[in-house]
Amino acid sequence: MWRQPPRLPRPSEARRTRPTALGWAKIILIVPEDKNLRDPNRLTKPNALVSAARYSEIGFIIPAAVFLGYALGWLLDHWLHTHWLYLAGVIFGAVVGFVQMIRMASALSRDKPDS
Repeated sequence: MWRQPPRLPRPSEARRTRPTALGWAKIILIVPEDKNLRDPNRLTKPNALVSAARYSEIGFIIPAAVFLGYALGWLLDHWLHTHWLYLAGVIFGAVVGFVQMIRMASALSRDKPDS
């Protein structure tokens, strides 16, 4: 019975290597490209859970940025022995959160196919 030779990787496939526990040997992983990203004519409807996750991320970005600004300001207050840097951190976090929210919303509206 005739056996087909092993398939060689195409140049378009990405190659990634990972070291093994031995350190000197390498395992080669061949990761094929996503065909859906390459074909602009193929319009697929996104999964409802993926869309919900993207839009809920917008709602979490502002409180997360404000909390992170507050936490960093509080740490700087204790390190520098001041009492006002937490307010600057809250304001900076709010501004960064709104800017990031606007960037995400514009990217989502740009990616949304026209119905």
